Order: sequence, then structure tokens, then C-alpha cells
Amino acid sequence: MRHWGMPLTSLRLLLLLGTSASAVIGATWWHLSRSRHRVLRAATGTVVALVLVAGTVGAGVNRHFDLYRSWGDLVGPHSADIVQAGTQVSLERALATRPKQAALPVRGSLLSVRIPGTVSRLDVMDAYVYLPKQYNTPAFAHRSFPVVEAFNGSPGVPANWITGVLADTSLDHAIGGGEVAPAIVVFPPTNTSLLRSLECTDTRDGLRDETFLTTDVRSWVLSHLRTAGARWTAIGYSTGGYCALDLAVRHPDLYYQAVSLDGYGYALSDGFARGLWQGRSDRLAHSPDWIFRHEPPRPVDVYLLAGSDDSGARYDAHLTWRALLAGAWGRPRDRLVVQPGGRHSFDAWQRAFVPALEWALPGPGRQVLLAGRSAASAPGGHSES
Repeated sequence: MRHWGMPLTSLRLLLLLGTSASAVIGATWWHLSRSRHRVLRAATGTVVALVLVAGTVGAGVNRHFDLYRSWGDLVGPHSADIVQAGTQVSLERALATRPKQAALPVRGSLLSVRIPGTVSRLDVMDAYVYLPKQYNTPAFAHRSFPVVEAFNGSPGVPANWITGVLADTSLDHAIGGGEVAPAIVVFPPTNTSLLRSLECTDTRDGLRDETFLTTDVRSWVLSHLRTAGARWTAIGYSTGGYCALDLAVRHPDLYYQAVSLDGYGYALSDGFARGLWQGRSDRLAHSPDWIFRHEPPRPVDVYLLAGSDDSGARYDAHLTWRALLAGAWGRPRDRLVVQPGGRHSFDAWQRAFVPALEWALPGPGRQVLLAGRSAASAPGGHSES
């Protein structure tokens, strides 16, 4: 039997866990009513049943959203292409220019790095950095590269970009084919709490995720990598899409483009995102939809994508789009894209990732139509007004 070889989105796995939970609950009830050792066996059975029920619920949620498709996706990437660059020596080795006689790389590098929370006072955080294949070549030894900061969803970790979105391999193909300009992509952790979503903000109780993402990450990148331009592209999926919008519109000196894939434009105040805001005014100040309608415009281009089969994300994207048009924020390059058949899943975000970057950082092989805000065709879907 190879139950653990099943995909995590498999219906068989869901049925297996559900059947096992039902069987354990039935056996526990039987022992409780008839067995001489009923208390001990019932206690053991209850614990096992609770674990199986939790596993069944988790598998159901995972299958519905198509989140983690394998155990490798769940625990993180273990690719031989990942370069461990957590020390100064290993980082310098990973960033060194190749000798002129060395064979040119066929793909970029994915560095596993540790970024200290110098200003945020957060613990050292594990992150990933993608370097295009040109970065280490002699011909580009003195070239600087634009930066993309990529925010994962919540709950989630930076590794989800690698295992779920396949961002590194997608970048290799897109940059190699000229669709996307060579760029540095940073995948930092966007949520330092396991029990709630901090929405990439500084919380009332002292967790300073926003400071980490806008100050500590930026300081580390600028001090270690060859970067072009003072302002970056912010991109994210789901909660990370909200982060990209919120941070960009409130920090236009740091970001000039915001890409939201199935994100939303309002500050959450539910049980999962609890204890974040000082009050209604603070919550509105972290709501891009409200900012678009009520605050003076800032020079930030916006790309919104929602899957046609993700009704919640599509509704939220239209709310943000209407707010963008209602205020004075709208710019010629802004886009609303509806992805045919897209759901709230890694599969949809994988398909949306490169087209979004083609808009943000078009390469020499990609003729991007910088259409207005009405019905122009867009990569990966279509624009709507």
C-alpha cells in the first residue's frame, strides 16, 4: 500500500482519512460501552480520532483550494538547484562572477538566505532570492538588475513560490525566451505569526512585519546585490496580493508597481487577522480601495488578476478596479485581468505569474500592449472596465 504516495489533493486520500476517522470513532464508542479497559482505550481512540478528523478537514480544504499537491510542496523545496547562502562566505561564493572560460549557465540561481531583522527586531528570517542566469556572467559583471519583491499567501511560507507557483523555473523560461527582462526576485517571509495573519503590517503588540519587508529586506538586498532603480515591483498572491497593493500605495517611494493575483483591497478584521488595527481609521488607512477613492494619487501602476472561477477574488478585484477608476489614481498601464478557469490555487497563480511579469518587466522578446483601462487584451486573460 502506498497511501503516502498519493497526491495531497487526491480524492482517495480524503476518503481514506475520512473512513479511518469514522472507523476509529466507531471503535472508540464500542470500547466505551463494552470493553473492560474502556477508559484507556476510549481515551486513546479519542486522540487518534481527533487527529484523523483534523487531517480529513485539512485534506478537504487543501483539495478544494488545490494548495499543496505533494509532501514536497508541504515541507518545502529540496531541489539540487537551491544554493545554501546563509553565511557570508557561502553568499560571496554564490554571487561571484564566473571565469570567462567557464560554461555559461543555462538557468538562474535560487539562493536560500537569512535576512536579519535589524530594524524590525524580528528573528533572522529564511528567504529565497532568485538571480537571473546573467547575474554571474562576465558580460553582465557590472550590470545592475531591477528587483521584484514577492509576497506569499497566509498561511504560507516563501517556499510556496517555489513548490507551488514554480516561480524559479518559470522565470528561467521567461527570461531565457526574452518575455521578461532579467530581474532579481526576492521571496521574503510575509507573516511571522503561525496563529493569525498579520497582513504584512506592524501590529499593536509589537510584531513588525511591515518594517521587516520594507526596511530590513530592502537593506539586505541593497547591501549585497547589484540592483537597478530605487523603486521595486511588488507582487503577491491571495493575502500576498493585498500586501503588494497596500505596501505599494502607502510606500510609493519604495515601489512603483503592484501586482495582485487573487488578492483584495481592504484591511481584514476577522478572527484570523485579529488585533491589527487601532480602530476604524487605522483600518481604512491600510485599505487600498479606500485610499484610491479618498487620498491624493501617487505614481504606482496596478495590475489586478482574478480567476473566473474564484468568485470572491473576482468580486474583490472589481471592487478595487472601480475604486481605482473612481479616484484620480488610474494610470494608462493599469490592468484588470480575468483568468479563464482560474481558481484560488497554485495552479492558477503559476499560470498567471509570467504574464504578470511580462506586464511589469517586459523583455526584448515581448511586445507589451500598454493599453488603457478599458477592454484591451492582456496576457493570460482579458481586461475589463
